[in-house]
Amino acid sequence: MRVLVFVVAAIVLATGTLQAGDGMERFRWANRPLVVIAPDADNDGLRRQRDIADANEAGFRERAVVVISVPAEGPVRVDGEPAPDLTASALRARFDVGRDAFRALLVGKDGTVKLARPKPIPAAVLFRTIDAMPMRQREMREQEE
Repeated sequence: MRVLVFVVAAIVLATGTLQAGDGMERFRWANRPLVVIAPDADNDGLRRQRDIADANEAGFRERAVVVISVPAEGPVRVDGEPAPDLTASALRARFDVGRDAFRALLVGKDGTVKLARPKPIPAAVLFRTIDAMPMRQREMREQEE
């Protein structure tokens, strides 16, 4: 029994260390990252997802969504600004996305993936998904008060 407890504890610690080491911890409980992983910085899907974010800036801000752009080469960016604490290789490993793949992932404030698509996610789908989350429901009730 002690061995089982030790193994489970080791797995939990290893997983926590891996996730803490990828730089995403700073978003936990504060933001809902939209992680957009692309083969290169000029990828059409990456550009379209940024265009969606730009066109829906108020809705993204209201829902605490930050856009993390992850090209295979070049800096990772958070809302367009370089993020030296985030690396493409660590984020690709965390989300299990190959170097030549495109993936858009909505991550909840709890740090778990809520939605993943192999193409850009429309704002309406993002907002509907977020607005159905219990934490977001609570946020909306608090805004009404």
